[in-house]
Amino acid sequence: MGIPIVWVEVPYANCTFTASAGTWTVDAGDLLYLRYATIGRLIFIRGAIVTTDVSAAPLELRLAIAGINFGAQDAFGFSVLTDATGFATQDTGQAIARAATDLIAFKKRDGAAWTLTAGDNTGVIFSLTAELNTGNLSATSATRVVVSAPFPPKREQLVIIVDPGVTATSKINIWASGLAESDLNGSDGVDLLAIRTRASTGQFTAEIQTLTPWAGTLAVDYTVSA
Repeated sequence: MGIPIVWVEVPYANCTFTASAGTWTVDAGDLLYLRYATIGRLIFIRGAIVTTDVSAAPLELRLAIAGINFGAQDAFGFSVLTDATGFATQDTGQAIARAATDLIAFKKRDGAAWTLTAGDNTGVIFSLTAELNTGNLSATSATRVVVSAPFPPKREQLVIIVDPGVTATSKINIWASGLAESDLNGSDGVDLLAIRTRASTGQFTAEIQTLTPWAGTLAVDYTVSA
């Protein structure tokens, strides 16, 4: 049985663009795409940020994604970049998920500074796999609740979460902050496969899929957006 993957599109409004020195100016049209998918506590991110401007001479260009909280260690990915030349001339570099933050840092292959430019000709196309922090969602933006899944243990449990702010068209971002192990030899994060949600007025249903059957209580963090 394959593991289902759903890619989530990240809007420009959920992104903050900065630099280690000066500014990184990214207009809405410069963000061609930014998507992520999760399996357990792994997150896969890919994006394309093009035709941008850079002031000063920063060693890093930085992207912060609202609601994401990376794990305890830096994670390294790959990027194709252009440094003040447009994508007719390309090089490679690093995309680094900074530990315990929502930041992805972009560095040139040789570690040199990015070139100052106002010509809409600097950009990165990247792919990155990282570990998520236990809670995933930033504590300041998420609501935490404890849900109960009925016995007998099952691989797919349906739970209902009541929230007056939810409508039938709401988008729910949800993550399990802890999962009781039905397999005593297992470890948290291995059992959990996916959580799917279905919104309705005043509540949403969460379908929690695991590798091994489980029942009991589970703490989840979630956010609601239109």
